[in-house]
Amino acid sequence: MTDEQALRRIYSLTEDLENSLRYDQGMMLRKSRAQEVQFIESEPKAQAAAVQAPARLDMASMNLESLKACISDCRQCQPNGRLFGQGPVKPKVMFILDQPSQSDVKAKALFSGLEGAFFDKWIAAISLRREDVFLTSLLRCHHDPIAKYASPEVINCQAFLKTQIALVQPAFIFGLGELTAQVFFKRPDSLETLRGRIKPAFGVPVLCSYSMAQVLSDPAKKPLIWADLKTLRSNLEL
Repeated sequence: MTDEQALRRIYSLTEDLENSLRYDQGMMLRKSRAQEVQFIESEPKAQAAAVQAPARLDMASMNLESLKACISDCRQCQPNGRLFGQGPVKPKVMFILDQPSQSDVKAKALFSGLEGAFFDKWIAAISLRREDVFLTSLLRCHHDPIAKYASPEVINCQAFLKTQIALVQPAFIFGLGELTAQVFFKRPDSLETLRGRIKPAFGVPVLCSYSMAQVLSDPAKKPLIWADLKTLRSNLEL
């Protein structure tokens, strides 16, 4: 299949998803603020006492299970809604979102709902499957508005992400979103400036692009993320 044919196939596959997204967005406008809060699991206030994340993670004694427990115990930002990620160790690619969506928090899994279906179609076009890659996020909770570069929330979660990368050992990292790109490039530039370029971070080559939500809300970004996915494919020799 040529690149042009693959791109046409993706455009066709995503039309229904975009129509469904617009419908869902219309439905969401009708929901009250109280209903939206239900996306986040509630926990007893006593349980949400000031349990702080460790300032430094002990890599010598850390494995994925202990890291997951550490993230679960963190109360640095919010008392609930933390997601760890999923996937195999030593994958070809680790995909990293800026943060979980509200749909992810409700599903208790990253890359869920319409955005997850869109993601599956895109990686299938470069011969990857969800079960072969690791899915995670920079921020472990959903923030509205999203935290800013160099904020305490980002600094705290960056320690978790760095440790997770070291334990998972991906061959390549593909960041999805501006905040993730800023963290890897270590500067608060726009995603338009940072995307499409490969640089090493934490000992792994990194490429950043637009998130599924950004592409669904702005179809003009489709050719840009497709170009970045082709760059990923060429570097993985898929």
